[in-house]
Amino acid sequence: MAALATADDLTAYLGHPPTNPAQAGFVLDAASEFVRGYCGWSITRETDVVWTLDAAGGRLLAMPTLHLVSVSSVLVHGIERVGEVETSVAGLLYRHAGWPTSCRSLEVRAVYGHEQTPRDVLAVVCALASRMLTTPGTGLVTSHRISGVQVTYGSDGAETAGLTQIEQSALNRHRLVGVAPAR
Repeated sequence: MAALATADDLTAYLGHPPTNPAQAGFVLDAASEFVRGYCGWSITRETDVVWTLDAAGGRLLAMPTLHLVSVSSVLVHGIERVGEVETSVAGLLYRHAGWPTSCRSLEVRAVYGHEQTPRDVLAVVCALASRMLTTPGTGLVTSHRISGVQVTYGSDGAETAGLTQIEQSALNRHRLVGVAPAR
């Protein structure tokens, strides 16, 4: 899966090209995975994805995405039911007859995700990658003191994947809540 930001994006963010392109590529990939992990889905376009899902009854089923583009197949206990399903871009599937209540009873084939990384996600990935470049090999330092000089690179709110509270707030609108990621 491609990084959520490119080297050109990072150059624009930093105001200059990264000094080590290989290291920049690595931290962009890592920062992208941190952000995807926090959000619970890939964010960018995935085509012809097949999810095997559990169903808990009811008429609405939440897919592990917040940007559903299309659904080409819905198998319920192995029987095609795509014609009985309405979809929403928010990742919900509605079936008037309802969903079964059993594990691994659904298989959904879909296209989902944004064609381009949303700007707020792009900014967070570049900010995280920038911090990783600043402190290579040592992780995300929150404070460092030499003699009387103290520098802080992160914050004590950097709990998940090195994201600050401000970055988490920016990503929360892209975050899946209450939906287990499909495997």
